[in-house]
Amino acid sequence: MKRYIIAGAVAISLAILSGEAQAETNIGFRGLGANVALVDIQAGSTIGFGGMVDLGYISENIRLEANIDLWSKSWDAGYDYYYEESLKWSLSDVAIGGTAKYELGEVGAPARWYVGAGLGMHFLSSEISGGGESDSVSDSRIGIDLLGGVNINSEARTSYFAELRYRTVWDWTQTCVRAGVKFALGS
Repeated sequence: MKRYIIAGAVAISLAILSGEAQAETNIGFRGLGANVALVDIQAGSTIGFGGMVDLGYISENIRLEANIDLWSKSWDAGYDYYYEESLKWSLSDVAIGGTAKYELGEVGAPARWYVGAGLGMHFLSSEISGGGESDSVSDSRIGIDLLGGVNINSEARTSYFAELRYRTVWDWTQTCVRAGVKFALGS
C-alpha cells in the first residue's frame, strides 16, 4: 500500500511540474504563516502547531512552501503494581519539510482550492516513565505528505487556509486537519 502512495505522489508531482515547466516563476521569500491542527495519530488525537514560509510560485499555479509542524501526546499506559503508580507514555513529532501545492481556479480569485504533495524529515520521540524510572527512544524518518485545501484571501496581505493533510512516516500515518493564516511580505 505504501509503495502505491509513494508512486502516486511522485507521478502526480512529475505530471504537474512537467506541464507547468515553461510558465513564469516567482521564487523568493514571499510570506510567513502559522497554523493549528487536530492531528489524528494511530494512538489517538492531539493538537499540533506549525509555521510556514511561502516561497512563491514555480509556475502560475504551483506554489512552494517550507513548513515546520510539531505535536506531542501523553497518556496513561497502564499501572505498575510493583511501584503502585501509573505508567505514562508520551509521543512527539517535529516535522520539517517542503510542499508543492497546485492551485485550482483563476489567479486572483478570492478563494482557491489546492491539492499538493511534499516531503519532510520527522524527528520522533517516545518516552515511557513510571516506578521512578523512564526510558526514551528517538528516531528520524522521512515522510510523505498528500494534502488538499482552500486558500481564502481576505485583504491584500493576509490570507487564511484550511486543509486536510495525510502523512505517512515509514510505518505509521498521521491525518491532520489544519487551519491557519498567512501574511504576505514584500510588494
